[in-house]
Amino acid sequence: MIDAEATKADQTTYRPDMMAVGYRCNLVIISYLKRAVAMPGATVAETMELLEALNGFVDTILTAEAVAAVQPACNTAVAMIHESMKLPTKEWGVLGRADLFSEFVRLNPSLRTAIELCDPTRSATSERAVA
Repeated sequence: MIDAEATKADQTTYRPDMMAVGYRCNLVIISYLKRAVAMPGATVAETMELLEALNGFVDTILTAEAVAAVQPACNTAVAMIHESMKLPTKEWGVLGRADLFSEFVRLNPSLRTAIELCDPTRSATSERAVA
């Protein structure tokens, strides 16, 4: 006999492994942009441009809370991202590939937190504000 309540819970529970490759890639890029925001020497205009870019990632699945939860990339992650930039543009999805993304999560556990804050069942438009 199938437990209807358990089945319903399975269908509505969001697990990190359900995150689409494109969103995982976006989270890595968000961590990279946050690193750039934290770097000294940027002009106010450059910082504003980066913050606006971060805000542009917010949608109904990748919530403002999730974007805000992502911490800046570490030196190793930045080096990995720089290596990926040598690939043709169409290959950038490699950043979200499960095996590589797992390494990014190991280096930056806030990516897992961000995934947990995402809500694929959300229907209302998320507020476009990033902390």
